Amino acid sequence: MLRLPRTNGFRRNPHYRGEEAASVVKKAAKMPEKDRLIEGYLDLRGTGIKFLPEGLKVRGTVNFSGGKNLDIPSIEADYIILSYTSGVSFGPGGIRTKYDLILRGAKINRLPSGLHVGGNLDLSDSEIKTLPVGLVVEKNLDLTNSKIEHLPDDLVVGGDLLLSGSNIKALPSSFRSSPNFASTAIFVVAGKLDISDTNIKSLPDKMLVKGDFYASGSKIESLPTSLVVHGSLIISDTKVTVLPDNLFVGGNLVFAGTNIQKLPRHMVVGHAIQGGLNGIRSNPSGREAVSLLQRLADRPESERTVAGNLDLVGTSITELPVGLKVNGFVDLSYTQVRSLPSRLEIAGDLDLTGTPLGYAIRRLQINNMPLTSLLGGLKVNGNILT
Repeated sequence: MLRLPRTNGFRRNPHYRGEEAASVVKKAAKMPEKDRLIEGYLDLRGTGIKFLPEGLKVRGTVNFSGGKNLDIPSIEADYIILSYTSGVSFGPGGIRTKYDLILRGAKINRLPSGLHVGGNLDLSDSEIKTLPVGLVVEKNLDLTNSKIEHLPDDLVVGGDLLLSGSNIKALPSSFRSSPNFASTAIFVVAGKLDISDTNIKSLPDKMLVKGDFYASGSKIESLPTSLVVHGSLIISDTKVTVLPDNLFVGGNLVFAGTNIQKLPRHMVVGHAIQGGLNGIRSNPSGREAVSLLQRLADRPESERTVAGNLDLVGTSITELPVGLKVNGFVDLSYTQVRSLPSRLEIAGDLDLTGTPLGYAIRRLQINNMPLTSLLGGLKVNGNILT
């Protein structure tokens, strides 16, 4: 193992720069392959070095940013930085990084097959057009503004998949977030998915995105019938006109600049909705909430949906429309509500504190009497507060 000497011995995690770094590489090339281990930061920028010895291992970082015409037969390192390089070639021995491989802005044609990146792989703004067979990225894969045209079927990405502004035109029908994940007909992204400003027109039939899903400015025309997004869904400025009936969004739903005209009855949105849907907001309160209920009462029962919370505390409301569905909580505390409609669905809590109905429920509970006479048509997934 090579370390940089000092007069009083060796220092830990040395930083090799310039000609010193090039000299260390040349010394490693003269050693048996099993001994080609360098500890520290190997900064080869500006050295003009053209070749790294086969089997080189670096317990630290290799930085060759901005370099040209470097031949890498095989290498293993914690971090490898090859940003804005040109003419870099990789041998059959492959590359393995414990953490990140950075190729931002690199002018490269290919990566070695079987590449395993223990952290993030950054290919943003690069000229690479295809990804190698057997590529595994344990964290994020960034292809933003790259020339990548398609994703291989066996690609594995354990974090974000960032495709914004790339040349990709379609997504595969299935996608894995772990090498051990059984192959199924579902597209699973373990982190954020960004396809904004791409030419992607259609999406896989079944999708699960565990982070945010950005698709604004893309060419998509519809959403999958089975789409679950744990974070926010942003589809602004797309040709999407209809939201799937069973859409689940854990965060915000943003569809500004689309022709979406109504919210599906069974859709679930965890936070706010931002779009041009007749001025209806997802978390109305006070007078706005009362006005919304009045408008919903004039609509067909199938369209009486509030995507978020309904805050009616202390308002003049006395009843709710039949068939109302609220995908958040409903707060009726300190109103004069005495009964609930025959059909009412609430995804969160129902607060009846200080209401005539709340007092009536408490009396029945004290006497151990069933509540069906008062709550027979109610479906609530949260708690009923009285």
